[in-house]
Amino acid sequence: MASEVEQLTKEVRAKRRINEDKIADRLLGQLDQIMDKKIKASGERFEAVLRDQEARMEAQSAKGASEARRTAEKLTEALQRAEKTAKKVKTGLTWWGLGRVAMLLLPPALILLTMSLVGGTTAYALGLGPLTEWVWGSFADIEPLWGQGLFVLLFLGILAGIAWAVKVLSTKFMEACKGWP
Repeated sequence: MASEVEQLTKEVRAKRRINEDKIADRLLGQLDQIMDKKIKASGERFEAVLRDQEARMEAQSAKGASEARRTAEKLTEALQRAEKTAKKVKTGLTWWGLGRVAMLLLPPALILLTMSLVGGTTAYALGLGPLTEWVWGSFADIEPLWGQGLFVLLFLGILAGIAWAVKVLSTKFMEACKGWP
C-alpha cells in the first residue's frame, strides 16, 4: 500500500506543478490587505483616543490656569492692601501723631501712678507692707522652680479671692447707698 501512495504522489507531482512563488505572492497580497485594514482601524482608534486625551488635557489646563489666575489675583490684592498699610504706617506716625498718642496715654498713666502711691502708702499704714515683705521673703526662700511656680499660683489665687471679695462688698455697699441723696 505504501508503494501505491508513493506512486500516486509521483503522478500528481508530475501532472501538476505547484508554483510556490505565485502562492506566496497571492497569500502576501491577502495578508497585506488584511493587515492594512487592521492597522488603519487601529490608527483611527488611536487618533480618536488621542483627540479625547487632548480635549481632556486642554480642559484641565484651562481649569488650572483659571485657578492660578484667581490665586494670582488674590495675592495681588493682598499685596496691594499690604502696600497701602505700609504707606499708612510709614506716613501715619509722625511727631504730631506721637504727641497725640502720648496725650491719650497721659491720664491713665497719672491715674496708675496716683493709685500706686496711695495704695502703697495705705498698705503700709494698714500694716500690709511687712506682710508683703514676708510674702516676698517666703518666695525667695523656695529653692525648686516648680515650688516657686506653685507659690505664685497660690498667691495669685489669694489676690483674685481678695479682689472678688472687694467687688462683692463694694457692690453691696453701693446697693445699700442707693437710697441716699
